[in-house]
Amino acid sequence: MSERFLLGRSTDILHLEAGEGILLDRIGTTLRVRRDDSQLAFGSMFIYALGTGSVTVPVAATDVFYQVGSGASFGVLYRVLFQNARELKVQIPGTYHVDWHMSIECASANQEVEGALMLDGVAFTPLGSHGEIATASRPVALGSTGLIALGVDSLVSLAVLNHTTVHDLIVDHLNLAIERVGN
Repeated sequence: MSERFLLGRSTDILHLEAGEGILLDRIGTTLRVRRDDSQLAFGSMFIYALGTGSVTVPVAATDVFYQVGSGASFGVLYRVLFQNARELKVQIPGTYHVDWHMSIECASANQEVEGALMLDGVAFTPLGSHGEIATASRPVALGSTGLIALGVDSLVSLAVLNHTTVHDLIVDHLNLAIERVGN
């Protein structure tokens, strides 16, 4: 909801629209416009593990998403928690902009793979990505971005899937960032 504010003399009128997230403070004849950060929330996590520190995701069956279960580090956090070396936990409900990328590889060639956002332990495929590892041990980049509604205590992480065979997938790099953009 926005409100219209009129300030000044009849020959000098200032019109301001104040919407959600904007605060107007009047101090005498001075008007100060500032951002209301009380609903601001964001968080990020990453894996940078090229070479000996890569994270292996065991694949027990084809066409099943498996959470990238460990090995992540926290990035910048504000009103979002990082836990279990693998997930972000939302503290303020709302609509979040989500951006994720990862590079994965496999010891076997010709592997059709997917990556997806995982919400509360379930793959959210509308924010998924698909690729093929054509050469053994050569990474493929996957990623997606979008908007999603998250509630309090929602757990956000990433998952991988191998369509082709039961061969483990290796995560070399991973980035996941969420930012609250509205109610």
